[in-house]
Amino acid sequence: MYFYLIRAFRNVPYTSTAYLEDSQKMDIPASSFDAVLDSCIQSLESVKGWALTAYPADATGDAVNFNTGRVTRSMIYALLCEMYLWKKDYQQCINYADLLIEEKKKEAKEKYGYSETDFADFNGYPLIASRRTVLGSPRYGYAFNQIFVSGNSLESIFEINYSKNGGTDQISNVAIGNIYGGSGHSPRVTYSTYIGNDSKDDNNKVFGKADIRAKENMYLSAAFISKFTLMSSFSQNGNTSIAKNLDYYGVQAQYPTTDNGKTSLNKSNFIIYRISDIMLLKAEALTQLMKDNQTTLDDVDKAYRDEAFGLVDAVNKRSMCYTTASVTTSPDVLNVADYDTKEKITDLVYKERHRELMFEGKRYFDLVRRSLREGNVEYLRENVLNKDVNLRSAINATMKDLNGIFLPYHIDELKVNTNLTQNPAFPSGENSSYTSTN
Repeated sequence: MYFYLIRAFRNVPYTSTAYLEDSQKMDIPASSFDAVLDSCIQSLESVKGWALTAYPADATGDAVNFNTGRVTRSMIYALLCEMYLWKKDYQQCINYADLLIEEKKKEAKEKYGYSETDFADFNGYPLIASRRTVLGSPRYGYAFNQIFVSGNSLESIFEINYSKNGGTDQISNVAIGNIYGGSGHSPRVTYSTYIGNDSKDDNNKVFGKADIRAKENMYLSAAFISKFTLMSSFSQNGNTSIAKNLDYYGVQAQYPTTDNGKTSLNKSNFIIYRISDIMLLKAEALTQLMKDNQTTLDDVDKAYRDEAFGLVDAVNKRSMCYTTASVTTSPDVLNVADYDTKEKITDLVYKERHRELMFEGKRYFDLVRRSLREGNVEYLRENVLNKDVNLRSAINATMKDLNGIFLPYHIDELKVNTNLTQNPAFPSGENSSYTSTN
């Protein structure tokens, strides 16, 4: 949670001592981002060997969910992988990513019966294929179903589990929907017009025409769906919902699958880390080992570029809807020759993370991390402005420097902890817009 806090607020009050009684001092000053990050890393490094690599199997089969729904050594490795990326210790980020990738390969072979041949289309990485041939025709959405509908998949490293038995007395994750702006108990939230119109209007700056993720991520109109020219084998059934368009795999990320996906009994797990996320973190670290301002890549940087591209390409190819068994027939296949500078391959990594991890709580933190590394907010502001042009003046006024990309402390926090100093990008809170009722 401290890792979330510093990414959102930058400097936060930090203590590694438990509060056991009221006499302890609680109104402590904020510690710096770097100090908290270093302390979290040191803490995890000191205990990583204590965590189970896997929970023992039991008669109910719950151990499968325990291995991704509870703390394991792999979960700690995933945290360290991302933390080291924020610390700019790129080699350590890569080291932990490699441990996780190899662990997933081993798990895929030993527990799921995969072979190296199964990973051939994904450059040897342990990804679940989206495409399956059913009754002689290609169908898409299998990976989505395994990762987000069934949950606790091969690709999962850590996720918050929710009950799937459909009972009204069971825990549901509607709180996540509310956090993201959903109304009532609906698990659905509205995507930005930028994302929706990008594919609908054939701009394709985010998702390519053959990218299944645009369709999996959003509830879209028939006019939009018709633009997926390589999806002729989909079963439309006169319904434009994800569940019907990909009906063989029942791609509908909630339980029970009634009310056209708008049920209040949303049981989808909330995924914190999965292997494609880790692969793309490694890709970003590799790009940052490259030297700046090279017009022609030397052999060392070319090797970094090639490995980073291979990771991005594997994730990207998994989501291509193609009409034959060869992914090379897709019009959206990436070409390594197009990414011949550090800047270009870095941008590709960020674009792929945007596509792959959309609505998973990663995007803004990715933009913050890049801003801190580059020492300016230009890339972040450019991307945030895409979301809503009506907010242009507010975004330009607030996000004009690094202070403006972090949240302000809530006024109640400032009242109970006088050692906190408000983020200078925001007013103190005691202004005309604040009243005792809001």
